[in-house]
Amino acid sequence: MEQGGTDIMARLGAAIDAWQARIEETHRRLTEQLSEARGPTDGPPGDAAPAAAPGRDLEADVTALEDALAERDARITALVAESRALQERVEAAETTLREAREETQRLRDQNAALRIALESDLRKGAPADVLTIQAFDARGHKKRMGEILVELGIITAEQLHGLLAEQHAAPQRRLGRLVVARGYTNEVVIARILASQFRLPFTELREGDVSPNAPALISAHLARQHHCVPVRKEGDCVILAMANPMDLIAIEDVEHATGCRVEPVVATSAAIEFVIARQWGKA
Repeated sequence: MEQGGTDIMARLGAAIDAWQARIEETHRRLTEQLSEARGPTDGPPGDAAPAAAPGRDLEADVTALEDALAERDARITALVAESRALQERVEAAETTLREAREETQRLRDQNAALRIALESDLRKGAPADVLTIQAFDARGHKKRMGEILVELGIITAEQLHGLLAEQHAAPQRRLGRLVVARGYTNEVVIARILASQFRLPFTELREGDVSPNAPALISAHLARQHHCVPVRKEGDCVILAMANPMDLIAIEDVEHATGCRVEPVVATSAAIEFVIARQWGKA
């Protein structure tokens, strides 16, 4: 559109220049003819009379030409004003178009951000058991927690980088807890990822999952100290719900207290705390 406005102004300017050149050339020729018709001003009186009529005609022509020039100037002024108004409309249209493009891009960016947020929220709120967790790569190597979270779309690579930097500053804080604390997902998802990483069962510790007498196999102190709770006893084996299945000291202490072999299953901290509070009350 800007190119179109420039072309209009260029063509208008060229037309005006050509028109003015033709009129000026005509004016010059008529002026020369008038001067020739009048002849010398100091000649005999009798010689001037025959030239008077042609001179008056040329004067009339010059006057008409001057009137035409004045009309031309008025038309040029009008055309210039019209061209300026046209240029202003072109510029206004270009501004409107630019603003429309910027608004369109802003809406596209906003829509993309909303779509990403919606997908993230759907993943956060979705039942953990519907997530397809691939805890091992094609060669059977265990993936890290952060890698799995990124693959599931729960966090981005940039968010993982920030979380790892935060964990580096406070090594005692586990990545899973940081992710939950930031609101990226919930404990159930983290617990299911842990269970997949260690090829262990996951339990939600719902009512009926825990045998009535199983928690009493260990003391309240041991349960609270290691954040674990027996789920049931199968022969010489105790199924032990743990928030951290890597806590080997907890496993050894429970085996020593019960005289049974421990098979860990993974549960959320909240679920374990609920069972402990129901069995022994709040600490």
